[in-house]
Amino acid sequence: LPHTVIDFWRMVYEHNCGSIVMLNLPDQDETYAQYWLDEETCECGPFIIEPLSKDTTNADITVRELKLTYQPQSPSLLGQTKEDKQRKVNQFQLNCWPGTESVPSSKTALISLIDLVERSQFKTGNGPVLIHCHDGAMHSGLYAAVSCIWEQMKLEQEVDIFHTVKHLRYHRPQLIQSMEQYQYCYQMVLAYQAEFQTYANFR
Repeated sequence: LPHTVIDFWRMVYEHNCGSIVMLNLPDQDETYAQYWLDEETCECGPFIIEPLSKDTTNADITVRELKLTYQPQSPSLLGQTKEDKQRKVNQFQLNCWPGTESVPSSKTALISLIDLVERSQFKTGNGPVLIHCHDGAMHSGLYAAVSCIWEQMKLEQEVDIFHTVKHLRYHRPQLIQSMEQYQYCYQMVLAYQAEFQTYANFR
């Protein structure tokens, strides 16, 4: 919201978030605030957000690299350097998920998005991933579920979709709001397996 943009960047800075996933925002809705600028630096309270690069090679995913600088009003803490107050943050915008739809129109785009975020995490210190959408639940919940399911497949070589979704809903009951979204989690497991097999064959 316009009056919580500073809180947004404070959360990113204090929790050392290196990746922001933006799944969609309603067009021409003034109740939602744009928290960055593509062409120029913007200031949000003690935070300065500077655009470093923008990649639109993939039509479905826009990747932005931002530099976040914290300039507190009070004197710096002893031993804190300028580099400690600057962070690089990668923002990933998925462009193929209309706000009215409960699932994205392209499974391939979602696969690519999760892969890009994973690569970004390795470069930025593997801090928390910030996920947001128009209501903080419908799109964000499905992304979180699919990402957690894939992580379990990679680490444990097995998957339990029911318990993963149940665990997420325990913390946020609004996540995975429909049978369509629940079935989509299964479809994405099959899509992941197909992608992995293609990569294995290529290797």
